[in-house]
Amino acid sequence: MAERAEKTIYFAPMGCTTGFYVIFGGDSSSEDNIRVLIQAADYDLRYDHHTLVQGYSPRHCGNYLHNHLTFEKMYMKQCREEDLDNPIQDRLRYPIQRVPEVHAK
Repeated sequence: MAERAEKTIYFAPMGCTTGFYVIFGGDSSSEDNIRVLIQAADYDLRYDHHTLVQGYSPRHCGNYLHNHLTFEKMYMKQCREEDLDNPIQDRLRYPIQRVPEVHAK
């Protein structure tokens, strides 16, 4: 994952608990990006329950009770198995849309 860090242009949450955006620079393939997401999922699944979960207090997050490590690991495992381990090929590529040329008169 470290080799991808220099190509990471943007990484941020979509909202409080909906997911995140990640934008990589360069000419990486969807398969390359899936491998990075699998590494991130595996990191999360190995996260020790004795380690502090960021934002797990009412002072830091209004939805802090959503940051339950056991449940998050359960959802991450499901996401890894259903989406990352078995990606739907049609969803890995944007359709090419040609922009019509505009000719000045």
